[in-house]
Amino acid sequence: MPYLICDPIPQNEADHFLVDIDGTIIAVDAERDNDAGTCRLHYDVSGVSPGSHTAKIAAVNMWGDGAYSDPFDFTKELPGQVSGVGLEV
Repeated sequence: MPYLICDPIPQNEADHFLVDIDGTIIAVDAERDNDAGTCRLHYDVSGVSPGSHTAKIAAVNMWGDGAYSDPFDFTKELPGQVSGVGLEV
């Protein structure tokens, strides 16, 4: 499955993330690594339509502070077709 993933950041810097894809904003819980004291975004984009998209990410702390990253583009590829499954030749 395709994911948007950000590098780990100190976990006190993000209560959650805001992901803006083509102007639609989704709140995503931070994935935490308590042993390392970090968290990161790990967002499944399998529900995003195939094609080119513009995204921005903001890490939002408990005080509501957080700035969006610069916009970046990603392309969701069409899923490959499965071949040969369940076929008898």
